[in-house]
Amino acid sequence: IPVVFYAIPRGTTLRYVLKKELQWEPCLDIGATWLPSYFVDRSGQNSEAAVAGVANMTADLSDDEGMMIFLEGTRFTPKKHAALVAKAKPESSLANQLKRWPDLLPPRLGGGGALLGANSQHDIVFCAHKGFEQSSSFRSLLNGSWWRSKIHLGYWRVPFSQLPKSAGDHESFLFTQWDRMQETVRGFP
Repeated sequence: IPVVFYAIPRGTTLRYVLKKELQWEPCLDIGATWLPSYFVDRSGQNSEAAVAGVANMTADLSDDEGMMIFLEGTRFTPKKHAALVAKAKPESSLANQLKRWPDLLPPRLGGGGALLGANSQHDIVFCAHKGFEQSSSFRSLLNGSWWRSKIHLGYWRVPFSQLPKSAGDHESFLFTQWDRMQETVRGFP
């Protein structure tokens, strides 16, 4: 979607941050050798390395490049959301985020903070979408179970001049964008 609706019309080349598990998919593994890509380990076992990898992908972007990152770490499904709710302690930050965004998974702040902290000049574009819930796994994406689903997209751009300059403001900024994303998704038919 970002390639078709954003990169190609603007002549932009995208770099990708993808979950490490996608290296098992031959098309993505081979494609990632042609495009600048970073496969992030989402296990939390080496968060510093993952954050550094995202920051390194962002640091030297040229004017005709962009970077694609999925801050949730995986596609939303009601089942995944419910599983997170069941795991979260009742008054934890995660539980509050899940209540705040019932149609989204919370953003992973390490990758988002790395992107914001290493960005030296680029605007950020957010994409909210609805309709891919039938493609909750790579298998269901390929087997076409989502075929004929109505897909709704909403994009908005935040100019570089309006991005937070302090690392202490990254979480608040991302949460504000997630509020807008929740509102956008709720507004889709």
